[in-house]
Amino acid sequence: MRIRVVVRKRPMARTESSAAGDADIVHALHCGSFGKILCYQPKTKVDLTKSIETVPFCFDNVFDEHATNVHVYERAVRGLIPALLDGQWCSIFAYGQTGSGKTFTMMGSN
Repeated sequence: MRIRVVVRKRPMARTESSAAGDADIVHALHCGSFGKILCYQPKTKVDLTKSIETVPFCFDNVFDEHATNVHVYERAVRGLIPALLDGQWCSIFAYGQTGSGKTFTMMGSN
């Protein structure tokens, strides 16, 4: 049994981007055969100087906000179909907060 963890970053909604200005605190990077998410956290040090801490998270695959559903399917799902048709068990588990794009990723816009 092999478990793969795949992350898809959704685009910011208009209300989020106008509230944040141009500050995008999450970047999706493709690093060869795996992906990485970088989260930028604003911090205030003891001496009250401000800094930004970069926190990396690695995954089997990462899709940025420009990835289409077709691209996500080709890279993350298509390889499961032959195993499924061969009688093996396969599962796709979509996880995230309300409004994060789970239904859109699984079903598309129809």
